[in-house]
Amino acid sequence: MPASNLSCHVRTAIGAAMVLVIAMHCAPSVAAPQVVATIALPDPVRWDYVTVDPTAHRLYVAHRERVDVIDTRDGKSILQLAPTPGVHGAAGAPDLNRVFTSNSADGTVGVFDATSGKLLQTVKAGKNPDAIVYEPATHRVFAFNGDSADVTAIDARSLKVLAASIPVSGTPEFAVVDGRGRVYFNIEDKSELAVLDAQTLHGVWCGKAKPTRGHPPDVPGAGGEGCECPLIRKLCGARRSAGDAPMESRFGA
Repeated sequence: MPASNLSCHVRTAIGAAMVLVIAMHCAPSVAAPQVVATIALPDPVRWDYVTVDPTAHRLYVAHRERVDVIDTRDGKSILQLAPTPGVHGAAGAPDLNRVFTSNSADGTVGVFDATSGKLLQTVKAGKNPDAIVYEPATHRVFAFNGDSADVTAIDARSLKVLAASIPVSGTPEFAVVDGRGRVYFNIEDKSELAVLDAQTLHGVWCGKAKPTRGHPPDVPGAGGEGCECPLIRKLCGARRSAGDAPMESRFGA
């Protein structure tokens, strides 16, 4: 995925018949997000994370025991990924022709062939992996484990676990990448936003966010320490405010 693009994630608590696909681009001048398509989902059932892979033209819809894969160009279902016990989300790696799933029920990351939908391997993660992202600059997958309060880092090519447990200060929830080696996520129970260096696997910034139950968190202000992407700055307002501690003191040391 080019560094100028971001995968878009949507999360819902209750299933519905439609999902909106929103295009967002990280550019020097940040334009407002625009609705580019409305896609009917196969079944009006409950889902968790919905992830768009703009490079592969795919929409991944996590349905607890399976992931529906939909072609964003025509809205047609093309694959189902299973088994995915307790799946929360899926992350596509189009350059590797793989899809990774966060399987909360058995604490694993599922690795699927993106063409056939065949399960290739499962990789052990932490307790209750929730969000999952693929970072293309480093070819690494990050699973955010809610019950063990840590992050698991996996080499997406070799499937070797690079870090089984990067401890964080609370319950990690939603995550995005900027395509330049930075991973942004929130600590839900602490109302914090954190930034992880995908190469070193160390934290580079952590700060307080406005208390919210939303996904992603509503972080006020602007700034940009650790934020190289104008869109991330606009959406997350990452900044070191009075009293905030460097992330290294909170996790990944």
